[in-house]
Amino acid sequence: MGRWIRFFIVIMIGVGLALVYSWLIAPAQYDESSLEKLRIDFKTDYVLMVAEAYQLDNDLNLATTRLEKIDDRPIEVIVKQALLFARKVDYAENDINLMESFLKALQPIASQSMNSTP
Repeated sequence: MGRWIRFFIVIMIGVGLALVYSWLIAPAQYDESSLEKLRIDFKTDYVLMVAEAYQLDNDLNLATTRLEKIDDRPIEVIVKQALLFARKVDYAENDINLMESFLKALQPIASQSMNSTP
């Protein structure tokens, strides 16, 4: 048996043992994470992504549904906090303007929810 054949057999045995170990003996453990556990910088990025998606599809219901997953607070509070953080860490002006226009689009929903509370 040649040296190269033995070399590749040993490599294949090593790969096989690594797969058995990682799949059967010690598989990866996943934590049930939620958007609420995100740091403020990631929440701000999420709000920006929702604002970008809203700019493309103009579906305010879908955008509010997406934002409701991030926090229990009112949506306009979430967006305002994201805007404050974005200004603090110097996000691009286009991104800040996009979040501001998204916040303006949310105003009818914000006033509607204030009027419906007893």
